Amino acid sequence: MTVILSGCQEDTSPKNWLAYLDAFEPSLGEYLQTASYARSPDADTNDGYIQGKLVVVDVERRALDGLIHDLVELAAVSPEEVGTVVLLKTERTEVGSYTDGTKAYRWRFRISIVDLLDKRIVCERSFSGEPPPATKPAGGFGGQGDKPSAKVVSFLTSLPRK
Repeated sequence: MTVILSGCQEDTSPKNWLAYLDAFEPSLGEYLQTASYARSPDADTNDGYIQGKLVVVDVERRALDGLIHDLVELAAVSPEEVGTVVLLKTERTEVGSYTDGTKAYRWRFRISIVDLLDKRIVCERSFSGEPPPATKPAGGFGGQGDKPSAKVVSFLTSLPRK
């Protein structure tokens, strides 16, 4: 099976994305074995590193996350290439409400970077998204700020490679 997710070429068509997801499905259980990962004592202060290629796994959905589309040069194209697992936990927190009582939300992403070969969490970080708009969007059911996806991508791409 060939999935194009390398270099600057990226095929994000639904057919290829589904093939990509299918290729990694058997490995998700291993990636999500969080209890078996040792935690580096300096995981909160150490920036960590990227060992080989990576996958991003949404812990709550127990599935690969689409954030990988923004990490093409770091992305594993097969389970055999995975040296780093980025465990992603997302939360949307109510931070206020609008004059009509509609709730306003802000996103927060927490990542744990796992060196899969050493079974060790080498870094943990939190990233906050933008605050919700000051006024409720027209015709909207509420407001939320942008997700911190770009901040996570910037952080991951800045890390040293091993």
